Amino acid sequence: MVVEEVLVVVMVVVVVVVMVFGQIGENLIVPGGVKVIEAQGRMVMPGGIDVHTRFQMPDRGMWREWADSKSCCDYSLHVDITEWHKGIQEEMESLVKDHGVNSFLVYLAYKDAFQLSDSEMYEVFSVIRDLGAVAQVHAENGDIIAEEQRRILELGITGPEGHALSRPEE
Repeated sequence: MVVEEVLVVVMVVVVVVVMVFGQIGENLIVPGGVKVIEAQGRMVMPGGIDVHTRFQMPDRGMWREWADSKSCCDYSLHVDITEWHKGIQEEMESLVKDHGVNSFLVYLAYKDAFQLSDSEMYEVFSVIRDLGAVAQVHAENGDIIAEEQRRILELGITGPEGHALSRPEE
């Protein structure tokens, strides 16, 4: 929504009539030391963003340092699990316990690249459960997509339109 007069105050969006620090109304008193961002005429998305939205991506391993300097609201990170072995499980444990990562993404798509087997995915989900983290799934059928991509390439379709064509609705 586009708003005429909006202030973002410590993870709280203030729109004409809201509650901030126990106050309700239009002319709210903002305590000292609170970061206020004037957002008049800007797009404001109260309530958060889709859990898997990439506005930008930093180099690997630099997530928090990169995001903290740009963020004016609460955010979380997820880590893609693109292969599976004991070392990945240990890294997941460290990410949850030492770095505050609480969400992991697995792929059913991208055959021969990121797609995990059913047994690997089951193991990953078990680890995620035990860590108290959240699982996300890129839910496309990698085997069907691979077959459709072969068929589309055989038809000579090599442009971006092939992406949608390789993912049939039926």
